[in-house]
Amino acid sequence: MAKLKRSELIIHSVIPSDAGEYECRAKNKYAKISNSTHVRITAKHSSTKQPTTPATPEPPYKPRPCRGPGAEHFCLNSGTCIHFEELQEWACT
Repeated sequence: MAKLKRSELIIHSVIPSDAGEYECRAKNKYAKISNSTHVRITAKHSSTKQPTTPATPEPPYKPRPCRGPGAEHFCLNSGTCIHFEELQEWACT
């Protein structure tokens, strides 16, 4: 009885573009053979662990009240206008 050899394809760090048709070819002095299969990439199943909430980092910028022309009309629906001086940006809270 002949001992069959086995080969396998291992793809580390799979990405969606790895999906597709793969073909394996073998030949010897008596014959040649090939076989193909379609490979799908699917998302990893989520674990049963409850996600942990990371600590909220201290914001890098300190907001100040908006001042200047249009500040009182900048936010809609009773929002409060804040100014990030370091970014020269207004935002609403």
